[in-house]
Amino acid sequence: MPTRTPVTRSFEWLLTLGVFLIFGQVGIFIALLQEEPPGWMFLLVLWGSSGLIALGWSYAINRRGWWFLLLAPLILVPTFGFPRLFPLLFEMSWMQAGVDWPPVARGVFAVVTGIVSVSLGFTCVIIYVSRAERAAAESRAELDVAARMHDSLVPDIDHRSSGVEVRARSTPSSDMGGDLVDLLHRGGRVDALLADVSGHGVGAGVVMAMLKAAMRTRLHTDRGSGRDLGALVNDLNRVVYELTEPGMFVTGVWVRVEPGGVWRLTLAG
Repeated sequence: MPTRTPVTRSFEWLLTLGVFLIFGQVGIFIALLQEEPPGWMFLLVLWGSSGLIALGWSYAINRRGWWFLLLAPLILVPTFGFPRLFPLLFEMSWMQAGVDWPPVARGVFAVVTGIVSVSLGFTCVIIYVSRAERAAAESRAELDVAARMHDSLVPDIDHRSSGVEVRARSTPSSDMGGDLVDLLHRGGRVDALLADVSGHGVGAGVVMAMLKAAMRTRLHTDRGSGRDLGALVNDLNRVVYELTEPGMFVTGVWVRVEPGGVWRLTLAG
């Protein structure tokens, strides 16, 4: 059983049921190796025990944390517990159900039960794989859209004007990231912004896009008035504070080159 992901968690029960049904067949195989097949009740106990053991191994191996504590009982119980437990169970009256059937009938019941169990198990696994692949494809398509959005929001910059040369490129570690490089050239004035949103992925990318929109809106609103960079950063801070979750923040540096070669620099977080 693979480690859970948001893609597969909603229908992971199909895989769990599939593992149980497929490996429950081991108990039926053990029953068929006996001189005479047991009654249907004892056969179902063997079937259920084998399925539960398979689920235990699956969880212990493929999951982290406390699930590894299952390894010891998964080895000790079948090895030392079952040989003593099953004879005691077989003496109980309710476990004798089906013992009065002819051996041939008990064998046929065991074979049919095994075939049905394996068939249903493989069906569950196939459905799970099909749904997981479809969900993964949809998720991949969404991430591709996010990657294209990032490329359009943070294009490469190669700017030369008024003695200023700016080159920048953002390469996110995932399909979409929170790094922002932006430049705006108006009336001989150059504004360059380098910012980093905390976190990774689509969430950070959304905040990055919001930050870029807010910055450009403010710059266009100023209409070249040369407003102090500190006041502009304060405006951006209010936008980020009001529209993001607690714990999310942005660090950045803003460089402004005025006509005549005057440079202004602001650091913010």
